This record gives sequence, C-alpha cells and structure tokens, in this order.
Amino acid sequence: MPIQLNYRGAAGVDDMNAFNARTNIMWKGDLLFRIYEQDGKLYFIKMGGSKRSGRAVAVQFGLLGALIAYFASKHAEKKTKERLNQFAGVPPQELLGMDKVNHLMDVGEITEPALNPGSFWNSNKFGSFSFRNAKRKKKVFTFDDADNFQAAARRLPQMFGDALRVHARWDEQRRKVVKAQ
Repeated sequence: MPIQLNYRGAAGVDDMNAFNARTNIMWKGDLLFRIYEQDGKLYFIKMGGSKRSGRAVAVQFGLLGALIAYFASKHAEKKTKERLNQFAGVPPQELLGMDKVNHLMDVGEITEPALNPGSFWNSNKFGSFSFRNAKRKKKVFTFDDADNFQAAARRLPQMFGDALRVHARWDEQRRKVVKAQ
C-alpha cells in the first residue's frame, strides 16, 4: 500500500500562477500578500507581516536596538518562508478564511490596472502593481524582488488584457526593472 505524502509543491512564483506583493494597511503596516487569479477573481492572501516593524526599535535603542531588529527581521523572514511553503499548492478558496485581511475581488471591478516601474525616492526598486477598486480607492502593491515582478509581468496581461497599462518592463541585460518605452 503506497504512503500518501501530501506533497503540494514548492512555494515559488510558478505555484498556482501567483505572485507576491506588499501593500500598506492602516494600523498594520506593510503586509506581504500572495495574489492568485482564478475564475475571473483575484485572491489576496496574507503571507507575511510588516517588513519595517523593527526600525522603530533600532532607532530608539541604538546598537542594541539594531541587533534586536536584525534578529527579529531574520525570524520574520523565516516565518514568511515557512508560511509560503505551508500554503504552496493549496487553492486560494481554502486560504481565504485564514486571516481577516484576506479578500477577493472580481477582475471586472478593478479599473486602471497598471504595472509601474520602481522609484528612486522610496524603497520599491522592483516596481509596483496599482489599480482602483470598486469604491474607486487606489491600491498599490510593491514587489520585493525581480522574480515576483517578472511573474506579475507575465500574468497581469493575461488577467486584464488591453486594460492593463504597462509602464515598466524587466531589462535582462541590466538585470533590473526599467521604464517601458
């Protein structure tokens, strides 16, 4: 009799055609979301906490605060990777109820979708995905790395077609996100 391993796969950008992006939520800081598209809906599933939460400790307590913040950020990064691996291969419908900030939107409710280049003035050097929701509120999700930007650049045109405004692209020679011409 074979042993069931329940292997779900690796939590990479090819897992269920999803990508990771970060956004700010009032009173919670910036949160990492895994964004899935299935059946004309976008699922936003929280995967990690704030990336910048330790900065206040570092500023307030000098060198000791910097050490505490460093180890706290390493622990948070490890926890996020574990969570990504834990939920790899799980359909987003099953993950929706896991956290109160998880939500879904119909693709038809989203207006002005755009893939934007990074900014020199803030720390999102890998670009962002922005749109307006059904209430006309602008939402901006930034990418933490090149892999997630490239995954979004492949998947967003499939989701939105001609409605997507592409202001950024990946330059393979320079190995960075650049403004689209």
